[in-house]
Parts: sequence; C-alpha cells; structure tokens
Amino acid sequence: MKKILLILLSIIIIPRIIACTGITTNLTTTSSSAQCLRNNSFSFQTFNYGTAVGNSWNFGDGSAVVTGTKTPTHTYATAGLFKVVETITNSAGCSDTISTYVRVYPQATRNIAFNTQRQCLKTNNFVFTNTSTVASPGNMMKWSWDWGDTKTDTAKSPTHVYTTSGTYKVILSITTANNCTDTISKTVVVNPNANVAFTINNSAQCQRGNSFTYTSTSTVTTGTLTNAWNYGDGGTGTGSPVTRSYAAAGPYKVILTATTNAGCIDTISKFVRVYPQSTRNIAFNTQRQCLKSNSFVFTNTSTIVAPGNMMKWAWDWGDTKTDTAKRPTHVYTAAGTYKVILTITTANNCTDTISRTIVVGSSPTVAFTINNAAQCLRGNSFTFTSTSTVAIGTITNAWNYGDGGTGTGSPVTRSYAAAGTYKVLLTATSGGCVDTLSKYVKVYPQATRNIAFNSQRQCLKTNSFVFTNTSTIVAPGNMMKWAWDWGDTKTDTAKSPT
Repeated sequence: MKKILLILLSIIIIPRIIACTGITTNLTTTSSSAQCLRNNSFSFQTFNYGTAVGNSWNFGDGSAVVTGTKTPTHTYATAGLFKVVETITNSAGCSDTISTYVRVYPQATRNIAFNTQRQCLKTNNFVFTNTSTVASPGNMMKWSWDWGDTKTDTAKSPTHVYTTSGTYKVILSITTANNCTDTISKTVVVNPNANVAFTINNSAQCQRGNSFTYTSTSTVTTGTLTNAWNYGDGGTGTGSPVTRSYAAAGPYKVILTATTNAGCIDTISKFVRVYPQSTRNIAFNTQRQCLKSNSFVFTNTSTIVAPGNMMKWAWDWGDTKTDTAKRPTHVYTAAGTYKVILTITTANNCTDTISRTIVVGSSPTVAFTINNAAQCLRGNSFTFTSTSTVAIGTITNAWNYGDGGTGTGSPVTRSYAAAGTYKVLLTATSGGCVDTLSKYVKVYPQATRNIAFNSQRQCLKTNSFVFTNTSTIVAPGNMMKWAWDWGDTKTDTAKSPT
C-alpha cells in the first residue's frame, strides 16, 4: 500500500504591523497541522508574550473569536485549508499578529448497497455496489471489506458467497489518499436451506392395489419446513407422509419441494415404477357339460404390455387339481358346480386372477329290468322297469320299444303285435345329461293251427276218426309237440293220429 506522507505546514510568522515595544511573539501548533475531518482537534500555543497583556484567536472558519488563552484547541466542521491568526495586545494598547495554516482533509462520503439483504445459503450471492466518494485532495481511495466470516476483499464493488448460514455484519473500511479512514457496515442474513430427502415404502409396485407412501425426512438447522409434492401424474399434495395410488402403469418422477419459513426452497426427485397388470380373458367351449363325457377346453387370451410381458399360469379347477398350461383342458371325475380360477403372474411378480363357474351335470347310471324277456306272441305283455340312478337330481325315462312305439315313465308295459326280436332302448335324462341302455326281447311266433278228419260223425261200432294235422310254424320255434285230448280221458302225441 502506497505510503502517504503527511505534510506538516510550516509555521508562517507574520511580521509586526504596528511597531510596539515589549511584545515578543512565537506561535506554534502542538498537534498535527494536517488532520482528517473526522475527529479532528487542533491545539495551538504562543510563547514569549513579553509585555503583552491580552490576546485573541481567529481560526479562519468563521467561528467565534477566542480570547484569554495561550493554548486554545479547535475542531473544524468542514474540510479545507484554514489560516489561524492570533492578535496580541500590550498595556499601551499596541497590538501585533501572528498566523499559521492548518489543513483538514476530507472524509469519504460512504454509500454501499446490495442486491438483497436476505438470501438462502444454497444460492446466496451478495452483490455490493459501492458508490462512496471523496473530494480533493484525497480522492484516491482504498477499500477493505470484512465479510464477517473471516473472509476479506479489496475490490470496490465485490460479490461474496457465504458457505454457512447465519447473520453477518459486513464492514467496509475506506482509506483516502491522505490516510483518512471511514467505515460503514450492513447486516446480511444467510438463511439455511433444507437438507431435503424422502423415503418410499416400495418404489416398484404392481398396478392393482398400488399404494405409494412418501415420507419427508428433510431437516433444516433453524426454522420450520413445509413439504409440497408433485406425484408425476399431474397430481400434487402437501404434508408428510402422503399416499398416492396411480391409475395407470408406468414410471413416475416424484418431486419433493421443501420450503423453509424463510422462503428457501430445495427439491429432490425420485422415480417410482408401476408395473402393468395383465389383461385377463378366458373362455371355454361350454359352461355346462355332463359328467360322462365332460371335457372342458379353456382358451386363454390374456395379455400384458412391457415391462413384464412374461407370464405364468396357475389354474385351479376347484376339484383339488391344478394346471400350468396356457390353454389347458380338464375332465372332472365327479358332478358338481366348480369355480375355476386362473392366476396370472407377470415377470414383475404382479398377480391377477380371473374366475369362471362351470357345471358338471350328474350323468345317470341307466338300467332296467324286464318281467320276461321272451314271450309267445299270443297274450304277450312285457313290463319294463327303469332302475336307473343319478347322484344329483332326478331322472326322466324315455322308452323306444323297438316296434316303432315309444313311451315314458317307469314301469311301462308293451304288447307286441307280431313275433320277432325287439331292441328296447331306455334313455335316462337328468339335468340335460343323457344315458342310454338297450336290451332285446323275443316274441315267439304262434303256430298256424290246421287239422282235418275223415268224417265228423261216425257210428260207434265202426268209428275210426282219422285226423290230419297240417299245422305249421315259422322259425324260430318250428319244432312242435302235439298233445291230443280225445275227450274220453284218452290222449295222444302223434302228429296225425287216428
């Protein structure tokens, strides 16, 4: 720093104007003859008054004359060069004067401003504008800034960034070319920012039943915090903890904005993932089938969008059986109503279920009895009795007698008009499930009866009745036996006896 020398003005001795005897003068300043305006204080003293009996002082700044002292002091209100004159008077009324010059250097006109008094730590940048001035002489100035945080600066209009929060007294010291020093101070406040953070209960969830809980763990060294959330789906919230359920699959950027009571804002973001669920769709060939022939064929057209498009299938048939095929078939071994459940698991372990109810009708166990399965044509009467059973429900019986005739119910009776073999079919129906059973019955043909005799009337003495038997029968049954009863207690077994 350039060293500035104070130039002491030499004492200027003014010769006596009036020739008076007995006055000897000698004036000096006992303080510096050049001082800065602030706190200036000049001290004067005269020596060797001789026969002088009085004196007066004029300090050259328009102030009142001071009398009766050899050692006055004076403070100047403004800067400048001032002529100090002492007038000395003796007892004869003679006077003489002596003078000297003093210099008062100007002080700086101090003026600083800053962009904002209060700033947040994270983004603080205090910009100081220094418009301080000083009049000549001394218009060259040096600047010394004390930021209050052990840091300093010598620029005229510097900037400063604080590394910790707090209240700081900023002091600017201004030194002119004449080494006159002035200070000005301002208080600035650096408010703390939040240490922003939050937790998520589970950052990757399946779409169905998703529920994200966001908990702010933000802190601030002094003051209070408010939490504001942007959930990334257009929704917002405040407070902590908060819960959000997303309506669609996808990644979402969740932003927490923590604001202190001093208005300092900090944000942090995290991503959450909502995995897609499968689009569930199954169909089957028929909802109702009969036990005896049931075979349920399931068509699974469920899909899923990426990510997670690999799927696993778990079928629960409701009868303790399971399957893992995509499009399986299943046969039930017992009648009943079953709830079929398909559980679909994606690659991201998201599970969906879909169910359908199917009915396996109870097939009847068909059976029937016949009173006599083989009868002669004449007077034949067949009785058919259903002994069919069903585990659940009731049975209706329908008969086909094999001769074009039908009937329902049980028991039923049928008489056939002609000999032959007949296939009797019983159809047992229960809940739409049908079963059939057939049996054969035989109706034997009757003989075609035809006999003749030699004469219907004969005399006892010579009677001899000759019978000619031309009766016939069609197969089967063409073997015939003959039994003649003569009406006189006698019998015969010949075909054509006499």
